Parts: sequence; structure tokens; C-alpha cells
Amino acid sequence: MIRLHLTGKKTVGVYPLLNDETCWFLAADFDKTPWQEDALAFVATCQKVGVPAYLERSRSGNLIALPLQWMPRQNHNSVFVDDSFRVFAGLHHRPLT
Repeated sequence: MIRLHLTGKKTVGVYPLLNDETCWFLAADFDKTPWQEDALAFVATCQKVGVPAYLERSRSGNLIALPLQWMPRQNHNSVFVDDSFRVFAGLHHRPLT
């Protein structure tokens, strides 16, 4: 299933809200300018209080698709980025086989 997701043959994702309306993780979506500054402030706050946080440039929607899917990666989406919004090395346009 992971290989199908990474090669773009299937979208695998999660809905983070559990039946009892709790969750094990949080995804925050930042749109519109200044989304980059807002995202960095959010991550900095998480780090300050000891909550692990990672930046991913996604493509939106209610379903939280797992990162690194082939087609969105072609548009520089669904990839992890550093705090300068540069894609981590090795995650550019090459196919995952």
C-alpha cells in the first residue's frame, strides 16, 4: 500500500478525528498570505512547548493524504520542507521505485 501511495497509483490518507472526537495528532492548514510566516510561528510555538512539529507543503482537502505521493510531488506539494521552505534533499522529482 505504501509503494502504491509513493508511486501515485493510490492515495492513502487519514482522518485524524477518532469516534470519541479525540485525536492523536493535529494537522494545521495555513492558507493565504502570510501563510509561510504563520506556519513558522506555529512550528516555533510547538518546539517551545516540546511538541514535535513538521512542515509539509500539501495540496489541501479534508482527507489528510500521507506525504510524498508521486503526482503532488511533481508540483512541489506533499513534501517535507525545512524552515526556509526548501524541499529536503532527495525528495524532488525522481520516482520512488
